[in-house]
Amino acid sequence: MKKVYVILLLTAGLLLKGCYNYNDINRMLFPTALLIDVDDEGNYIVSLEIFHAYRSNQDNTEQGQRILYQRQGRTFLDAISDFELIGAHPFNYTQNKVIIFTEKAAEVGLEGVIDYLHRHQEFLLRPYVMVYYGEPEKLLNVPLKQNEYLGLYLFDLLDRPLSRLTIEHRKLYELLNNRRMGINAALLTAIKMDEGHLEDKVRKDGAAVFHNDKLVGKLDVEDMVAIAFMNDKVRRGYIDVPYPESTEKFISLEIVKSNTITDILYEEGKVYLRQTINVKTVIAGSEEPLILDEAMVKAIQGNGEVVIQEKCHRLFNAYKKKGIDIFQVQEIFKRKYPRIDIDNVIEVAELEIQVNHHLQGSTNILDFKR
Repeated sequence: MKKVYVILLLTAGLLLKGCYNYNDINRMLFPTALLIDVDDEGNYIVSLEIFHAYRSNQDNTEQGQRILYQRQGRTFLDAISDFELIGAHPFNYTQNKVIIFTEKAAEVGLEGVIDYLHRHQEFLLRPYVMVYYGEPEKLLNVPLKQNEYLGLYLFDLLDRPLSRLTIEHRKLYELLNNRRMGINAALLTAIKMDEGHLEDKVRKDGAAVFHNDKLVGKLDVEDMVAIAFMNDKVRRGYIDVPYPESTEKFISLEIVKSNTITDILYEEGKVYLRQTINVKTVIAGSEEPLILDEAMVKAIQGNGEVVIQEKCHRLFNAYKKKGIDIFQVQEIFKRKYPRIDIDNVIEVAELEIQVNHHLQGSTNILDFKR
């Protein structure tokens, strides 16, 4: 029996592997951000933001430094493989936080890049994927005081809950799943440089629209209201509605709760996408004095319903005309009618939307007066 225990103990000792010590870490390069661009001749330009740890000879402590690497190749594989020729240490991609496509690279297409990242043994499926509108050099060299590393800054920017209406920020595994749903249309977070406000920053700027893995359009910040309500992704946020007695003044409403119930109906060759949006708001501010009597409350509720309906119909009809299903209508239809084949459901679908807007009390404040 002792021999069995000894054999098991030796086997366990051989199988167990410890964590990296500082010597191991110092001999590795850890990318935190991957930026992919394409030049005018179709060559891929891949940039890496690297965290490199080293032991300081002055005070004998562990230090970290930010390094930027860039390589070019005929394909994405050629470019990223070329890093091994210039790195003094092996590259470890397990700490990569974001994958950034430039506008040009997104227009060329994601397919080859995404497939390679999916198959690569070290690349994780958790990094956020986004599209950058602007010059790559400005993004890589922006001085960020909140975090020295662009990859960590962008990860925090997308990972925290927001009080604004926006799309759901997608990670790599979510993008891979989305490619198998409907007719392969996707929305990715768009970012750009925010210049001229004391210090340069990086900000979110709507969403990039993809069809068959290629960039085909962009949703502005104003479109976030419609896409968030229709996709049932509203958690918090604000909407502006016209003041009941003026078309030039507005009331700001804070959303405290919302849910969207979606159903789809197929009748006589026609498809009806039916959505019921239930939203509760409170008044956040007003450009004119308010007396919240029953008539005023009903008027504000009605204006809120009209604003949401108009925004949803306008966005739906725009992408119905383009034949791009950013609302996953095809997937909703297939789940309910798996035996009926329609090539692109959104092209024949009609949107029927009902908004139930309930204006709640704003703590104990009943009037907004100057």
